[in-house]
Amino acid sequence: MATLPVANAIPNTKHANGQRYLYVFFSSTPFKTGRFIRFLTNTRYNHVSVSVDPELKELYSFARYYRNTPFYAGFVRESGTRFLCGGEVSNVKICALPITEEQYLYAKSVLADMRETAPNYIYNFLSAIVYPLHMRVRLPNAYTCVEFAVDFLIKVAAHPLPDPLHNYSISEFEALLSDYTVYSGMSPLSVEGDLFERHQNFANATILTVKANIQLLKSFLKYKLFLKT
Repeated sequence: MATLPVANAIPNTKHANGQRYLYVFFSSTPFKTGRFIRFLTNTRYNHVSVSVDPELKELYSFARYYRNTPFYAGFVRESGTRFLCGGEVSNVKICALPITEEQYLYAKSVLADMRETAPNYIYNFLSAIVYPLHMRVRLPNAYTCVEFAVDFLIKVAAHPLPDPLHNYSISEFEALLSDYTVYSGMSPLSVEGDLFERHQNFANATILTVKANIQLLKSFLKYKLFLKT
């Protein structure tokens, strides 16, 4: 699978005018958890990622670390491998938000800092659990994929700017950015391996999952419950 065969449709930072873009990547991941989420929420997409790379080789989100450990998750760099399963390729939607050079450099620095401190971040399963109730559990360094994407746009001050007081569903976030859609179809990402395909045996997967979610519960007990409708 070639890298970005739809490159002509996606704004490139090499354009003569030097325009930069922040990319938001919506996807229907082809795994059981993704199908279940779409069934539960009755939405087309179940996952959101962000990038400032026009070739989307540096795509980031909050998701599982390994394919066979769905409840051990955090801040990850994603490749096309995560959008391919048994020959089935994810349907995706890519939105490109124009940003200034200063915003672009700041966005890169935020992602670089998160990469360096990645072990400090954890997937917010508590928020995912209360999501059907239109609620969110706010904890330091803990996000679902859509919480991370919304927070990232707010930090970068990219327009359209999400409302920091609103608890966005993926479909609401998609609607907010719909005017900036530059591609819709099968995932154009190249399949460049990441840790996602590294198989964990049952014992190791269980240990990793328990340790990570104990960390989440400790944070929950320390900072108390903060829900927002």
